[in-house]
Amino acid sequence: MHVAIIAAFAGIGALALAAAGAHSVHAQAESAQVRHGAQLYAQHCALCHGANGEGGAAFKTPIFGPGHQLSKFKTALGLFEYNQMLMPFDNPARISDQDKLAVVAFQLHRSGLLPPGAVIEMAGTAAIPIPGK
Repeated sequence: MHVAIIAAFAGIGALALAAAGAHSVHAQAESAQVRHGAQLYAQHCALCHGANGEGGAAFKTPIFGPGHQLSKFKTALGLFEYNQMLMPFDNPARISDQDKLAVVAFQLHRSGLLPPGAVIEMAGTAAIPIPGK
């Protein structure tokens, strides 16, 4: 029982730090889904969007950082559906929907829109807002 209480307080503390902008806690607490999404991004997306998503050789407009385009999607569902239909640009069928969901989780994590250790499910993507610029 004491272990559960301690774990609950630790979780609350981690969320409070993340909400306060504690990027080191955020970076250390990536979920397996986010790490997988980062690998997929490097393998399938970086060629066009750049290694850091700040504009690549084929797509100059950044998806992360200043001037990013992620905010044109109102929710994670919109971002997922865009990726589902159009990405990777040369063959959208090349990666599965589950892998595309992992890429979306990485994109949201990289943008600071997911709490540490978060995993997203398809059913919950419409409830994850992507704030405008």
